[in-house]
Amino acid sequence: MIPHPLQQRNDRRRASGGDEIYFSARAEGVCGQLSQTTSPCHFAQALRKVLLSGQKSFRLPYVEWRTERQVIAEIVHALNQTANLDESLAGIHQALKKVLSAENCFVALHDVATGRFSFPFFVDHVDIVPPPAQRVGHSCTAYVFRKGVPMLIPQSEFDRLAAEGEVELVGAPSLSWLGVPLKTPTETIGVLVVQHYGNEKAYDQRDLEFLNSVGGHIALAIERRRSEESLRKKEEMFRLLFSHNPLPTWVIDRETLRFLEENEAAVRVYGYSQEEFRRMTILDIRPEEEKIKVLQYFQKSKGDGLHRGHWKHRKKDGKIIEVETTVHELEYSGRQVRLIVSQDVSERHILEQQLRQSQKMEAVGRLAGGVAHDFNNLLMVIKGHTELLRNALPPAEEYLRKIEQIERAADRASGLTRQLLAFSRLQMLQPKVMNLNDVVSDMGRLLPRLIGEDIELVIRTSADLGAVRADGSQMEQIIMNLVVNARDAMPDGGKLIIETSDAELDSVYNDKHPIVRQGRYVVLCVSDTGTGMSPETQAHIFEPFFTTKAQGKGTGLGLATVYGVVKQSGGFIWVYSELGRGTIFKIYFPRVDQPVERLAPSSVSCEAPRGTETILLTKDETRRARGGAGVPRIRRLHSY
Repeated sequence: MIPHPLQQRNDRRRASGGDEIYFSARAEGVCGQLSQTTSPCHFAQALRKVLLSGQKSFRLPYVEWRTERQVIAEIVHALNQTANLDESLAGIHQALKKVLSAENCFVALHDVATGRFSFPFFVDHVDIVPPPAQRVGHSCTAYVFRKGVPMLIPQSEFDRLAAEGEVELVGAPSLSWLGVPLKTPTETIGVLVVQHYGNEKAYDQRDLEFLNSVGGHIALAIERRRSEESLRKKEEMFRLLFSHNPLPTWVIDRETLRFLEENEAAVRVYGYSQEEFRRMTILDIRPEEEKIKVLQYFQKSKGDGLHRGHWKHRKKDGKIIEVETTVHELEYSGRQVRLIVSQDVSERHILEQQLRQSQKMEAVGRLAGGVAHDFNNLLMVIKGHTELLRNALPPAEEYLRKIEQIERAADRASGLTRQLLAFSRLQMLQPKVMNLNDVVSDMGRLLPRLIGEDIELVIRTSADLGAVRADGSQMEQIIMNLVVNARDAMPDGGKLIIETSDAELDSVYNDKHPIVRQGRYVVLCVSDTGTGMSPETQAHIFEPFFTTKAQGKGTGLGLATVYGVVKQSGGFIWVYSELGRGTIFKIYFPRVDQPVERLAPSSVSCEAPRGTETILLTKDETRRARGGAGVPRIRRLHSY
């Protein structure tokens, strides 16, 4: 058997023929241990027989096996105890040199992304400078990597492979080259190589098997570290995304539902500190009425992956918010957890309600406008013929009383149609540039008699108030309707405040109220300290004929009229109310940069013309046109 070359501690002995033999450190290093457990003469006798027989080398298999096992143990220790791969490979190299001629040793790792070899460890007495990353090519290293099997390539074998085009020389030529693939259960990740430049028979098959065993340990260790590094990077990424997510995010235990982690957004939005969260479960931020449903939800969804839901959460201050949650089932730090991301959709829900309300009012307005128009045509026929009857019948009191009842009913019906037309924004307005302070001041002199002595009236008008373009009589109607509603909401007295002010609505306000345009507005605010309204009532107050008053106490068209006039004037209206705490109506009219129009005294005579005029009657309905049959009668009454 070919002896090992000189290593760390090699003894030279003379055989009977005078030739030198090499007693390798691999056997010598264990000899002392062997002599402690067995008779020292055993080893000496074996050595004497070899020397006397004239053999040039010998090996004691038991001694060799014990030594290689110890080296493997050192290598495993280096891989497990050292976190840095470079340090681990340096320790492995020192261990290898105890049993192999491994002064020239390197590790080549394959990068799948670039298709290149890198060299995390490289020691060579000839090619001193480590090579840069290089493509796989046709080196012996590349050959072992492609084949995936360990190879012992002495100079003669290299020449044969080179002649067949399998390999080519890279770097200084070595006389004996030993390479083993670094293989994981799924792939080959690199090659471990030792080489000798002075002895073609430096390595044998046993060395190949031993180095292959070492390569297996190195490959598994590298793969484990890569997995750990990948996991570490994923955890860092998770931590980064978790911490900087603008939405409240938690990690909770899948079984106990206790909070394990929470990000800054959760602390900021919900008001609990991190210490408080750690003493809580997910149930502690839920309203009482939802807790049983939440438990049932989590029980059903165990291990099912991803879930979305719409829930209510309670903040530390007791405020209830509507949220949409995304729940991920995953493993985190070795335990089964749920990752919960919460988004407050309260404002979005309000915006959706506003949009639905606007669309509903638009549809109701079209319906009301159509009905009012047709109904008004019918009333014109009734009122026209009533006037004709009054003039055609004898002036008997009985007839006149009945005719007056018909006329009063028709007038009330006409008032309703006017309000419906106002709500549907179909009535004819006469807008002018005006100052709301003037309207409020004029109304302020009349309102005390309307609201009674039990209600305190406070009027606050803003100096230098901007102008608006609106119909003055309709502005008075708005104030009157709102004041009447406020009065009825304060049967035991209270406080009524009418205010005017300027306001500029920016993009922040527009984000919360998309139906509102940005810009400058004049605000009319009417507030009371009355009974207030529930959210359910607020959702319907602008609908025609909706009323909470007793039968006969209201038509249900007051606020509908206000809504229609405001919309027709280009403004919008908001209501804020709580039961027992009163109500606030805020109306925003677009501000105009024009001087206020003052009415000039009329110089036109109001006396009806007589004698030579022609009456042209044009109607879109036959019945109303037929009312023109009374025109000759009208002519006689007015001396035509």
